Amino acid sequence: MKLAPAFIILSLVVGSACAQTRIFLSAGGSFFTSYQPNEYYYPKFGNSVSSTDGSYFTKGLKYFTFDVEVEKRINKFAFVSGLRFFNSGYSNYFDTNFSKLSCNHIGIPLLFRLNIENYIFLDVGPIGVYTTRAILEETALRGSTFQVSDRKDIASSLPFRVGFNIQYSIVVNRYFISAYFIVMKNEVSENFAGNWNLGGKYRNNSLFLRDFNPQYRYELFGVKIGMRIQ
Repeated sequence: MKLAPAFIILSLVVGSACAQTRIFLSAGGSFFTSYQPNEYYYPKFGNSVSSTDGSYFTKGLKYFTFDVEVEKRINKFAFVSGLRFFNSGYSNYFDTNFSKLSCNHIGIPLLFRLNIENYIFLDVGPIGVYTTRAILEETALRGSTFQVSDRKDIASSLPFRVGFNIQYSIVVNRYFISAYFIVMKNEVSENFAGNWNLGGKYRNNSLFLRDFNPQYRYELFGVKIGMRIQ
């Protein structure tokens, strides 16, 4: 959370500068979405995502994005900010334990844009992400007399974070197609495990707690198409 005020202030400074402004709208989705433990914290838990029967990797156009981008050109430099509405998640299982996460995010990018001959854009920079909704559904020991389930919106346990965003666009007149990549590290708040039915003695049956608490990361690679409206 400490990075949030500085990130917002920097966005406002760029947005208020006297500069040429262009606005872009685009929509698309992620063809590859991956959730995985943060490598640094992973050894403490002794469990590998590769030991599950399913996968935290999603192929196909399942998670979507809608972007409003504002380009500010200051002399020879261009910066891009705006809003990105996108979602992510996974559906996985191990033996009789099942886990599904579905998240909605709002992203605030602050990207440096390299304009190559006015038909290729390369954008690189940070993106601040706030998770507005995160529905986690889990069932442990399904089918047994000890079956335990829970379903909650855990967005309040996933604080604002800053990640990395890169996108490559091909532009034709007012229209463009972009390939984008986002990598985001997230942190689960300490009070989550105590409020989750699959905590305590069922902790190892919760794939989310087992593999992703206290830190994890997710990556999205997708394509979007759009147009310049101003």
